[in-house]
Amino acid sequence: RANAAMSWESLWPVFVAVLVVAGVFLTVSWLGLWINLPRWARLAGLAVFALAFITALYPLIRFRMPGRQAALARVDRDSGLPHSPATALDDSLANSRDDAATRALWNIHLRRAEKKAAALTVGLPSPGVPLQDRFAVRGAVLVAAIAAAFIAGPEKYARVLAIFDWQTSGSVSQGFRMDAWIDPPPYTGRPPILLKAQTDGGKDINGIQQVRAPAGSI
Repeated sequence: RANAAMSWESLWPVFVAVLVVAGVFLTVSWLGLWINLPRWARLAGLAVFALAFITALYPLIRFRMPGRQAALARVDRDSGLPHSPATALDDSLANSRDDAATRALWNIHLRRAEKKAAALTVGLPSPGVPLQDRFAVRGAVLVAAIAAAFIAGPEKYARVLAIFDWQTSGSVSQGFRMDAWIDPPPYTGRPPILLKAQTDGGKDINGIQQVRAPAGSI
């Protein structure tokens, strides 16, 4: 449990950084950034996010599983017991094995540590992410990604895949949805009027649409 707690404390901040980068990528993708950019800009954007992902994952290179001594020290620290009983139970007498008095004292030391073994415990992991992200950027990215997902609607996957369209030299906006609406003046209290390019039956409208809106609408 101590090994798992310490491993989680080392790995979770890395995962949070990766999730933040992924959240920013999804947000800008769902907002339609890639569909309006030329091919070279889409390639540049992909390179920037690829570099950001690599940078976020870089700390994993230095990650090492905690050793036994580190885990025992964590148990002693979380237990808060004096004389480090967990470390003592795993320790061995370094010298003076032939000295009866030394062996007797050592045995007493071990018996005292064994009596405290039932009280040994491991606390919950504490990765300390809030200390590393004092401005709660992760929360802002999460909110932005959720809002962008609603904006993208059924085009979520297409807008993400647009960055990988390297065949089209210009923008790839053709085939994507365009939202248009009329905002009546605030004093009218009327909701926005959504403009539809298709009828409810899905057939294209040929000709002029007539839309009634109060004067002063935007």
